[in-house]
Amino acid sequence: MQVENRRTKMTKLLFRTALTELMQEKSFAKITVKDICDRADLNRTTFYKHYNDQEDILNEIETDLIDRSIAYMKNVSREEGTVSMIEAYLHYVKENAAIFKIMFSGVGNDNRILTYASNVLQHLRSNLPDYGPANQERYILSFIMNGSFRVILTWIDSDFDIPAEELAGLIYNLCDSISDRFSA
Repeated sequence: MQVENRRTKMTKLLFRTALTELMQEKSFAKITVKDICDRADLNRTTFYKHYNDQEDILNEIETDLIDRSIAYMKNVSREEGTVSMIEAYLHYVKENAAIFKIMFSGVGNDNRILTYASNVLQHLRSNLPDYGPANQERYILSFIMNGSFRVILTWIDSDFDIPAEELAGLIYNLCDSISDRFSA
């Protein structure tokens, strides 16, 4: 893997920032390379030096969000308990609400949501209990992770209308009731 120099990192940051700003104004499908270049105040030659199209930038933003989410969760103390871990993650989501809204809200983001949830699940898997028979466990975990993430997206879309502590308890109780149903 090639190490990026500071100029390349700054250029890519300008393009990513431009795209995220534009996505707050209009749908991704309506954003052109010209729009991104104009917003970043960089030319198309520079754009094509780093990216093939708008989707490349979006994929880079998604990968960065997954990496930062996992890095954040690695720093959350497991000794505090599951509800505290969920609460810490919810505070992280709220602190990064703009990027979560851009990446996951609206129509047509199901693949992005599934990618994010499966990557996070892969990281969390070692900290989760076993759920039911081995041949059903991946389905149960998928339901729990995707359901939990959809609850979080509803919370984001509702402008964080309930405290993170309350939502953490709700998510925990919902997951725990599913876990109780399939364990033993």
